[in-house]
Amino acid sequence: MAIYTSTIQLHGASETDFTALQTELKAQAKKRKQHFELADAQPTGEERKYFWEGNVTLQKIAETILQAAPKIGKKYSFSIMRNKQVAGSYQ
Repeated sequence: MAIYTSTIQLHGASETDFTALQTELKAQAKKRKQHFELADAQPTGEERKYFWEGNVTLQKIAETILQAAPKIGKKYSFSIMRNKQVAGSYQ
C-alpha cells in the first residue's frame, strides 16, 4: 500500500479556508476512492500536510488537489512526496 505526503499552501488563507479545503479534498477523494488524513503535526501558517494512503498514485492525488484547491478562491501551491518504507531498525 502506497503512502504519500502532500503539503498544500493557501496564500493569505484563514483557518476557515483550510476547513473548506479539507471538506473539498474529502469530497474529491471520495469520488476517486482515495483515503487521506490531515497530518498530526501542528499546522504552520499558510500550509497544511496531508497523508494519503491506499491504492493511490501521485497523479490521482495531484488531480484531487487540482480539483479541490481552486474552489477555495485563494492562490495555492502544493507538493507531493512518496513515503518510502525502510526495512530494519536503527539502533
